[in-house]
Amino acid sequence: MTAFRVRVQWNVKELGPVLKAVADGLAKNIETRSRADIANSGLANPSRYVKGLRARVRTGPRRGYRVQVFLRPNFAHVWEYGGTSVGKPLLWIAQPGAPRRIKAYGGKLFRPKGTNVLISKPSRTRVRGMAGTGQAKAKVMYVGVKSVSHARRFHLRQIAYEEANKLTDIMAKTMR
Repeated sequence: MTAFRVRVQWNVKELGPVLKAVADGLAKNIETRSRADIANSGLANPSRYVKGLRARVRTGPRRGYRVQVFLRPNFAHVWEYGGTSVGKPLLWIAQPGAPRRIKAYGGKLFRPKGTNVLISKPSRTRVRGMAGTGQAKAKVMYVGVKSVSHARRFHLRQIAYEEANKLTDIMAKTMR
């Protein structure tokens, strides 16, 4: 059996528009699938992160094309890789019925000694007694923890690899 080689030369200037269209299509597919992944991630309000995802094509026909994927805001990367948020000294987590941010809470809070909770002053929630005295009852508004672990929810790299592999499979079939 005799082995032989075939030299293939491409005119990059002629193929430039075709390669650019292929790179644009790849970027569009990655962006569409990634946005769908973020929307189905189970976050409370994923629309902010869906809007923050961008895929664009960089450089030109001589140096090749690169598809870059950007995710804003930057802290959203914790849901792609997983991670831990650490409080200094504590991270305060709002309980149902409390505003998310402590600064947005209008009333007064106090922290009993030896606990990691912030309790509202008794004037916030009224409890009617049998005699109708209307005594006030304190309510736990925030709980302090040292750290919170975030699970991996986005699969953006996996989607990009799958789309790139699809493209290489198509190119390999057309080159035969």
